Amino acid sequence: MSITATQVKDLRDRTGAPMMDCKKALAEANGDMEAALDHLRKKGLATAEKRKGRATKEGLIRIAIEGRVAAIVELNCETDFVSRNEEFQAFASSLAKLAATGGAGSVEALQSQTLNGKPVREGLTDLIGKIGENMQISRLRRLTLEGDGVIEPYQHGERVGVVVLLGGPAGHPKLRETAHELALQIAFSNPLCIERSGVPAETVERERRIARERAQEQGKPANIIDKIVEGQVNKFFGEFVLLEQPYVRDDKMTVKKWLDGEAKAIGGAVALQDFARFELGEMAKDQDEAEG
Repeated sequence: MSITATQVKDLRDRTGAPMMDCKKALAEANGDMEAALDHLRKKGLATAEKRKGRATKEGLIRIAIEGRVAAIVELNCETDFVSRNEEFQAFASSLAKLAATGGAGSVEALQSQTLNGKPVREGLTDLIGKIGENMQISRLRRLTLEGDGVIEPYQHGERVGVVVLLGGPAGHPKLRETAHELALQIAFSNPLCIERSGVPAETVERERRIARERAQEQGKPANIIDKIVEGQVNKFFGEFVLLEQPYVRDDKMTVKKWLDGEAKAIGGAVALQDFARFELGEMAKDQDEAEG
């Protein structure tokens, strides 16, 4: 049967697929719109399967805040060109919003939730088929503010995203400024955790072992090796523990000392509850290092 331009346009409007693909799908389905839709869906699945093994090191970080909950999501693709695609960007933003509102605490849970009338994993497969690049949701985090305070999002371009949860008198204008400064600090200095207690015990032990072995190899006297080890461990904490890091605007003071000053100016208890920092491609880099 003859396929009209109107039918092709309608199918393209519904799927976003290229015109020639829509025309072929309608021809194979003898003009049946629903059958043509199924045909394009199957083609999308095949494309997604074909592209599955391709590296996805580009993409976007997106943040969404809904009430007292923030979500940060990393959606990856193969090329920087696709990361600038409007549909790809809209999908990433929708994922972050869904993560904030839908309660999903993992990528697997998020993929099972419904977005635009279909499961997220199905929508992702459709987008892969339509755009023609492999894509994946690499990670997400949900953070919930406890009690009074503010949630501060910060994005450094598309490649770094930070969320800060700062407890304190939310009505005070300086609390938001303080949260923003913390977000800048975190984006710049990439801490592992807020306090020493957040560093895994095995990480601390590894730093101690490395420092001790290095001191012994250098022939340091046995009676000062313990001091050298403690010095190296403290240096590690100063680099990776947020409150012990040098404050980016004045490296003569620690973040903790600066934050104590901010709390006094605000005139109330101020507590950094939590933070998240995603940098584009971190997951792929970690995987490459593990495989290497």
